Amino acid sequence: MVVAIVAVLVLAFSAWSLHASHAPQAPRVQDRTMTPSAPSIAPRSRQASNSASPSLFDNAMQQRACRERQHEQAAQIARGAVSAAGLSGRAGCVAGTPLQIEAMLRTAAAHGDVDAQRYLLAQRAADLMQRAVAAAPTRTQPTLSPDAEREVAVIVSELEALALAGHRDAIDTLAQVVESPLLHAPDPVYAAAWRLAARQPPGRALEATAPLQAEDEVLDALAQQQQQQARTLAVELFDDCCRHLRQRRNDSDAAANQSAYLSSQQGR
Repeated sequence: MVVAIVAVLVLAFSAWSLHASHAPQAPRVQDRTMTPSAPSIAPRSRQASNSASPSLFDNAMQQRACRERQHEQAAQIARGAVSAAGLSGRAGCVAGTPLQIEAMLRTAAAHGDVDAQRYLLAQRAADLMQRAVAAAPTRTQPTLSPDAEREVAVIVSELEALALAGHRDAIDTLAQVVESPLLHAPDPVYAAAWRLAARQPPGRALEATAPLQAEDEVLDALAQQQQQQARTLAVELFDDCCRHLRQRRNDSDAAANQSAYLSSQQGR
C-alpha cells in the first residue's frame, strides 16, 4: 500500500507535466510533532494566470512533458514496438536537460510563481518518501527517518502558507502529505479538514451547525469523533484560506490589469 501511495506521487508528477496567496499559520501544525503524508504532486488545474503568454513554469512543464514523450518513444523503438521512421516528427518539441528544467522551476518559484513553489515542495516530499520506501527492509513498514520528518515539517509549513493563501492544489498536496502512512504520526483529521474547507463555496462565513458541502464524502473514512473534529477545524480554516478567495482573485486581476495598462502607456 505504501509503495502504491508513493507511486501515485511519481505518476502525479508525470500527469502534471503532460497537462501542461495570507493568513497566520495554522497553530495545530506548530503544536504537533510533524505528521505529513505521501503527497500527490500534480495539481488538478493550473492556477489562473494574469498573463496571456506562457509562464516560465508552464514552459518548464512543457519541456518536462516533451522529455517524457521522447523517452517513451525511445523505449518503443528499443522494444521494436515501432520503427524510428514511424515516430519521425511525432515529438514535435524541444526540451532542455533535466538540470535546465529544474533551474527554470526554481527561477519561477523564486519570482513568486505559486504553482512552481507547490510543485517543488511536492517533489521534495515525494523524493523523501521514495527514499524511505527504498531503504526499508523487505516486509517492514517504511517510515521516515527523524531527519526526513524534520524536512517534511518544513515542507508542510511552506505548503500551509500557500494553502492559507487559497491555493487549491497546495491544499490538496498538504492534505496528502499530512496523512501519509510513512509519518510516525499521520494526521487524517487535519487532512480532511483542509479538504473540506477547500470544497466550500467562497463568499460568506460558514455556520458551525449547518451542513457543509461534500461533508459526507470527505469525512466518510473518519470515526465519528474525528469527523466532528475535522468539521470544526474546516470551518476555521475556511475563514482563513477560502472565504474571501473570489475577492482576492478579483483584486489580483485588477492589479495585474492596471500594471499591464501602465506598461502599455509607458511604451507609447
